Amino acid sequence: MMRILKRLLLLALFLAQVTAWSAIEVRLSVKFILNADGTHPAGSFPGSRIAVGTEASFNTEIEHGNRVLDATGRAFSLKVVEYLDIQPTAVTGTSVTRTCGITSNSATVTCMNTAGIASGMRVTGTGIPANTVIVDVVANASFTMTTRATATNAGASLTASYENSYWFTLPARANRATIEAAATANPTAKATWRWHETAINIYVNGSGSGQCSFVGDGLSVALGQEIFNRGTVLHEIGHYFNLLHTHAGDYPTNPNPPNETPPRAFDGDDLDDGDGLTQTPDDNPNITNRDQLSVALLGVPYFQPPSPPNAPFADAVQRAVVDRTFSNVMSYHDEDLLLSVQMDIWNQHANIERLLFCNGRTWFVANEGNNGAVGTTTLTPLATLVEGINRRTTNNDVILLRSGTYLTPPGGTLSAPCTISATRGPVSIVKP
Repeated sequence: MMRILKRLLLLALFLAQVTAWSAIEVRLSVKFILNADGTHPAGSFPGSRIAVGTEASFNTEIEHGNRVLDATGRAFSLKVVEYLDIQPTAVTGTSVTRTCGITSNSATVTCMNTAGIASGMRVTGTGIPANTVIVDVVANASFTMTTRATATNAGASLTASYENSYWFTLPARANRATIEAAATANPTAKATWRWHETAINIYVNGSGSGQCSFVGDGLSVALGQEIFNRGTVLHEIGHYFNLLHTHAGDYPTNPNPPNETPPRAFDGDDLDDGDGLTQTPDDNPNITNRDQLSVALLGVPYFQPPSPPNAPFADAVQRAVVDRTFSNVMSYHDEDLLLSVQMDIWNQHANIERLLFCNGRTWFVANEGNNGAVGTTTLTPLATLVEGINRRTTNNDVILLRSGTYLTPPGGTLSAPCTISATRGPVSIVKP
């Protein structure tokens, strides 16, 4: 009646029977926001651009995320419980015209009077490309746009107006809270937006990138139809369980040495700690390859240079250090890896604040633990496998064992439906 994951390295098990494996599913409710004319978010783009605007393209992200989660050994998986098309009524309001300053090739507009201007409004005027939308506003100072101005004019007359495409074009990266507020305003709004009470609500529109709520700061994810990297959906859900970036700040707030005059290589001063975890080396979101990060961290490239002969490069141990950040889901790079310490954070919040969106919980067990402990965080483990089994509340619960030897219940039979996993060294399960 019990699934044992492969990460149990040494086992002496006496089972009555083994059933199909059970795991903790994180439930997702995915809603595609249609344009006023019924246009659906895109499911594909030319070249290397990544789309998530259709069920098929979104499923590709789910499959990638589940491969990463499976490799952690924590028995988590992502489960989309529904895909829905929705078409909320557009926001309406009065258009406003302001005298602003624009600079060619810049998305920032100076504006000393932003009254009536809001994120999501369409902006028009000479030097502004068609279909440009306001991303965010700094009151009586400036606003940023989804595209860059094509001219420089300190006295440009610009008009901001609400369009029927408001929810479809609203920049997801800056407006997750706006979307959630509209979706949860009242029972009618919840019905219109198809708000799901026991799944993570993910809204996908025709913009780009995305934004997620952290624990205590909301219950939803907003995504545009175009994402930066494969793994972005899992990245945003990582935030949902309170995982932080491997870097501090974002693109504009970090140095980008290759674009400086003269260009230079990244160095250690260009890196910052984003998550406070010693296991993830410092990072910079503007880094685009492993060699750049390796040089900044270690002073040598990741790969062997073509010249000169015998030039130094990272060894296997050093490469592993680089990979812990460059391949990390919570970076802006490859997004293929979650570390055990990150899954500890995920587990803790999945067990407590985000339990409503999961169909089971994890019970931590360690030889040095205490059977009187809470058992739901890595800092409060139980002491015995038997107690872990006794604490389970659903058949999907996971008993996570640290390295050591554990006794079966009297008689040597494990019959309670659950999953047993070990991810931190060899484990033996023996008869008393």
